[in-house]
Amino acid sequence: MNQCNINRIKAFLLLEVFMIARNKKPRQNFYQIVLIYLLLLFFLYVINQKSSISIYRADFFYSFLLTALSGIFIFLHGLFLLTWDSTYFEGLNINIFDVKSFFKAKYYLLFTSTILFFLLTLPPLLFIDKKLLLRFISVTIFNGGCSSFLIIFYSLFNNELSLIHI
Repeated sequence: MNQCNINRIKAFLLLEVFMIARNKKPRQNFYQIVLIYLLLLFFLYVINQKSSISIYRADFFYSFLLTALSGIFIFLHGLFLLTWDSTYFEGLNINIFDVKSFFKAKYYLLFTSTILFFLLTLPPLLFIDKKLLLRFISVTIFNGGCSSFLIIFYSLFNNELSLIHI
């Protein structure tokens, strides 16, 4: 990648972060992500404390919770990636618009959020149960690699128009 592409990706990434901070619906979505993240951490703690849950059901719940903890931003924000930008596509099309850099910036946003939530979840997870660390690392790699691409692909077919500032 040359310097020009990196600068375009940075510009699109900053545009996305500013859009989340500035507009009402993406900001509400971000608050929901934080709330659900805290609830999932609480559920992980409760499931670990309950000894009456059978080991097979506990494995399923652990896998589900760890997948959701590392990929919460991907799953809740990612499906609306292009919906958030739908109000200003005309302005992007007027300018020189590199679609490849646009989607790379979207991928880097999702991947960075996965790493961020991984780092945020690591201390509570080590406090709750150290045996879940290897499973959590593998789920984070899956979310960063596969789930990000799948969610970007699914968001391409979301035909919803969203007015983000209302």
